[in-house]
Amino acid sequence: MRSFDGARETSGGHFTKQPKQCNVHHHVTVIDTENGKEVQDRSVIISGDRISEVTDSKGKKPPTGAKVVDGRGKYLIPGLWDMHVHAVFAERLDSMFPTFVANGVLGIREMGTSMPLADIDHLRHETVNGSRLGPRIVAAGPILDGRPKPLRPNFLAITTPEEGRDADFRIHVVVTVDALELPPPRSMSWSFACCFDE
Repeated sequence: MRSFDGARETSGGHFTKQPKQCNVHHHVTVIDTENGKEVQDRSVIISGDRISEVTDSKGKKPPTGAKVVDGRGKYLIPGLWDMHVHAVFAERLDSMFPTFVANGVLGIREMGTSMPLADIDHLRHETVNGSRLGPRIVAAGPILDGRPKPLRPNFLAITTPEEGRDADFRIHVVVTVDALELPPPRSMSWSFACCFDE
């Protein structure tokens, strides 16, 4: 069986050598996402931020110094992703971010927010370094609108190829976000093709 990030299940009486700092989910039932089956009584070794080993728990002791989580009666699945959210707003963070994590959603794709790009980047670092409880963030930044008057305040009006080729727009928006979103109507989407013409 292949573990969540590609580590393979091992057998035998001993864990492979681990770094001094690691976490072990011991005697847990793992959901194998390749076939949907439950694999019972497994130990999942997490070294740093990677799953390094998945093995049978029987007759094995966790590595010395490891933080052990008793997984009896519990299930372990890969972290889930929500691929279309509008959660990255200052007034929503304290309620939505812990809720994502509580429901196993450890990654989100933010599809449009009024939050400044620099603040999104700061928030992304907070969730990665653990100073804020929340999912990892892939962000589209401001929604690009082909209408002269954007539908909403957080939409960015781009109505001509020239505006799309503007250096400031390309550097501060296209280069600094993970994705671009074009709202309906999409008949003006040709205006944005120039963002990728180089």
